[in-house]
Amino acid sequence: MNLGRAVALTPVLLFCVLAMAQEELLERHQAIDSLYRTERYAELVRTIDRQVEQAAGTTWDDSLYLYTYQYGRAVRQLGGAEACAAAVERFYAMIQQRDPDPLHRISALDDLSWTYYDLGLMRECFRVDSLAMVAASANGVPGNHLGLALQHMAFDMAMIGDHRKAGELYGRAGQVYRSLDDGPYTMDIAECLNGMGSSKWNTGRIREAEAHFSEALELLEQDSSMTAYSRRAGILGNLALVWEDAGDLVRSKQYTRDAMAMHTVVIEGTDDVQLRDQSIMHRSRGYNNLAALYHSLGDHGTSRRFLDRCKEDRLRILEPDDPYLVQVEERYADLALAEGRPELADSLMRAVLRNERTRNGAGTEKEAVAIRKLALAAAQMGQHDRADSLFRSSIAIQRRLGDTEHSTWLAAALRDQAEHALTRGALTKAHKALVESRSIYRVVYGAQDHRTLQCELDLADLYLEQGHLDSADRWSGRVLEALRDRVPDPEKADLPTTDPAPHLLPRTLLTRVRIARVMGTDGRQQLQDLELAVKALARDRKALLDEGSRLLLIGAQKEVFDLAQLVAFELYEGTGEERWLDKLLGLSEANKAVLLRSRLNDFSAMAFSGVPDSLLAMEQELLLGLSAERSEDLAGLVEREQAFRSFLTRLQGSYPDYFALKYGDERITLAEVQEQLIRPGQQLLSYSFVDSVLLVMLIGREEARAWQLPAQNVADQVMELEQAIQLRDGIRVKDLARSLHQALLWPLSASLVEEELLIVPDEALYHLNFEVLMPKVEVNGNSRFLIEDHVVSYLLSVSSALRFQQLSARGGKGILAIAPGFDDAMKQAYVSSFSDSNDADPAMVRAVQQPFTVQMVQRMSARYAAASMLGHEATEKNFRDRAAEHGIIHLGTHAEWNNKAPLYSRLFFSPLNGSGNDADDGYLHAYELYELELNAELAVLSACETGAGDERGPEGVQSLAYGFAFAGCPSLITTLWPVDEQVSNALLARFYRYLGEGMPKNRALRQAKLDHLKEAADELRAPFYWAGLVLTGDTSPVELDRSWPWWAWLACAAFLFVVLVLVRRVTARP
Repeated sequence: MNLGRAVALTPVLLFCVLAMAQEELLERHQAIDSLYRTERYAELVRTIDRQVEQAAGTTWDDSLYLYTYQYGRAVRQLGGAEACAAAVERFYAMIQQRDPDPLHRISALDDLSWTYYDLGLMRECFRVDSLAMVAASANGVPGNHLGLALQHMAFDMAMIGDHRKAGELYGRAGQVYRSLDDGPYTMDIAECLNGMGSSKWNTGRIREAEAHFSEALELLEQDSSMTAYSRRAGILGNLALVWEDAGDLVRSKQYTRDAMAMHTVVIEGTDDVQLRDQSIMHRSRGYNNLAALYHSLGDHGTSRRFLDRCKEDRLRILEPDDPYLVQVEERYADLALAEGRPELADSLMRAVLRNERTRNGAGTEKEAVAIRKLALAAAQMGQHDRADSLFRSSIAIQRRLGDTEHSTWLAAALRDQAEHALTRGALTKAHKALVESRSIYRVVYGAQDHRTLQCELDLADLYLEQGHLDSADRWSGRVLEALRDRVPDPEKADLPTTDPAPHLLPRTLLTRVRIARVMGTDGRQQLQDLELAVKALARDRKALLDEGSRLLLIGAQKEVFDLAQLVAFELYEGTGEERWLDKLLGLSEANKAVLLRSRLNDFSAMAFSGVPDSLLAMEQELLLGLSAERSEDLAGLVEREQAFRSFLTRLQGSYPDYFALKYGDERITLAEVQEQLIRPGQQLLSYSFVDSVLLVMLIGREEARAWQLPAQNVADQVMELEQAIQLRDGIRVKDLARSLHQALLWPLSASLVEEELLIVPDEALYHLNFEVLMPKVEVNGNSRFLIEDHVVSYLLSVSSALRFQQLSARGGKGILAIAPGFDDAMKQAYVSSFSDSNDADPAMVRAVQQPFTVQMVQRMSARYAAASMLGHEATEKNFRDRAAEHGIIHLGTHAEWNNKAPLYSRLFFSPLNGSGNDADDGYLHAYELYELELNAELAVLSACETGAGDERGPEGVQSLAYGFAFAGCPSLITTLWPVDEQVSNALLARFYRYLGEGMPKNRALRQAKLDHLKEAADELRAPFYWAGLVLTGDTSPVELDRSWPWWAWLACAAFLFVVLVLVRRVTARP
């Protein structure tokens, strides 16, 4: 009976067990989806593994394919790319064994392909998608699977760089979808049209691309799903690239902004992890495209900000070694090339090339592009043979890819090769490459496109080099005619405008003038054309959003300024008319102190009368919007740019004087300089290196003259003199000081009739203190330094000095004196703050103690009631907090130059125990100085080498000392070489004493030096000890309060006590 009952109950028990197992599998299936959406990857892997184990032999076997992508993604997050690839291949092999359904296998292959795409393994994508297409072509498989397989194959081809093949496959996929009767495939057809548009764009068929994109958008217009929304955003992003190529930058920015905003909606609104990640990736491409757009405009600061946002997005979903993050490094390499940092670009592009070859093998379009950029870096580094070889390799790869008539990448490589060949005198090679490059650009973009015009201008330059003047004139004339609408009005201040090639018009005008000079045409017309080029540069510079990019644009066009100054001088020399000196002065100033003058205009504009406060507030708000760095602010940058330009239009009409001051093309005149800047007893000397000569202007209160001097060996002799001074080589110093006096001053010595000289240096002359120069003629058998006959000081530029003259008195009071000291206790505390002492900055650890500087600050505190910061109190944060309060800033510290990136030069402060906080990390970098607003009348930087900067820069603005001027301080004392601490502090003590007696700053410093020369013996008379300190900027006296020493206060108190006692005695008498 018991046995029979047991037998009877067995089916029931088995059913219950199976039911429980099925319920457990269902619960686990639901849990897998939840774990994936919440990104709990470790638990997700364990749960899928358990599901695979428990589903064996059940109906759940045919659902395992659904987990392919989820499983691969989870393993990747936990174990990296290699583990992911191995795991997902094993997972697909398991599906092949246990699930015979061909549709399930095709779906698993689709997910396997996406996994390889995420890993950047496009060759593996192609292999997997090939298998999927074979499976989808089998009898009985619905046609939409074949369409999807063709789409994926097309995408693979596009990623590999075969855009022609990609377009064909997208077309075939679209035909498959259109032929199906089992339902609407609108989104799939739109995706095919988007892919066809991208292929057409990449092969130079711009109009066909636009038509495909527009048709795709129309198909998706009625679909309100998140997926369709994401697809529309992607199409808008592609249209933005089309409009950029068409030259409509405003529309390009607008489409990009709309696309990114739509992707953000999807990212924040979907719970589909895969769709969210795809949208993050697409948005990062939008940032990348904007970075490329602003880079093409020369606005490298804004480009870098967008590139940073791109990288941030990708880091949200990708591993640090992911190939799509490596691609971002290519954009950083582009920036490095534009900024003149070829070593960095070379390092970045080598990594990009390794990644491309590892992922996709050799012979791809991306490999060709990477090699081309390595060639550009090599050319910048002077590795010309290597550059030639790399250009040939890049061009050969692109020819093998086919469709050379439409390959814009090939056109770019050919033009770069031609430019490099021109620099090496290989004119025939350059001509051949330029002709082919122009042909491609003309077919793809049309005859009026800036890329086509650039090639034609290069051809004009080549013909000029060969002496074919008619051909050069014809080609350059055609380019100028095409650019006619961009030529500025010489009588009006132009509004900032964005231009896809801001250098093209100035370069064209420059070439036209060079041709005219060979033909012997009128110099007046030459100068007129060059002034238009300068004006165009100024206009385009204003449209750039960051100051570093503005400086790079002006620096890149130094040839325009040089030739314009030379023509103006020739006209002056030929006619003797002072108006040409006016032109020469204006042109010289246009090439000096560009950023400083702009910042000084800001200071002046703050107090400009007649402009309503509400309008000034609106201006500041709009300007802040343009410089915003938060990612959420960047999305609206296009609207803010448009709003700012509209505001400027209104400002120009309602307040023209204010507009001219702040945004106009300011020109100074000789009359202004003579009336407002030159004081009785002063003369101004302005030097400009122009090509192979040195132009010098001498301006006095009543007259002005100019000379053209040979510049041969001047720069080398300046650097040799500086070296000889530091080596205390007296004989060599005397020889070089006499030679440079002969080169720089002797030709105009008869006109140097005043005692005070204000000198505006240029390039290498920033390294020279004219005070050490010696005339060859000795007095009573002795050589005299120039300081013994003249009071010498320097100006950043004439226009900057004029603007400082117009500023009201600064609001700072008293002295702020800082000396970290760098004693052993400070450095030991600094090193101890790191868990690993190797992390401490060796430069900070090596900083030499400065006991005399500390004593100097202590004396200043006692004598002048200076606010002092010594030792650990001398931090960067304390300086930032208090600098704006004081009228004189004295910094006794160390400095370190970064000649490759001068804005990263730095002043040393007391480190905040290695906190790593940029606002108080122990260093004040030059770029941080530019962010400050000071109220000081004088800054004294007694650090080593705080004044020389990088002579290769167009105006020395990278130097730390010039950073103080940029922050609004009109006078600076800086050092040109590592000075002797004890002697320099003694000199500065005398300087402050004479300053306190009411002397002008230039005379106070000179008298301190003369006292030293009078009292010093033997070696201490050498220029090394006294000539390193120089004054730059305004020379006016400053108010210097003296505080009484303690004994004076005690004597005063005793005197008052005696008087009080005597008075009481007298009043006490009857």
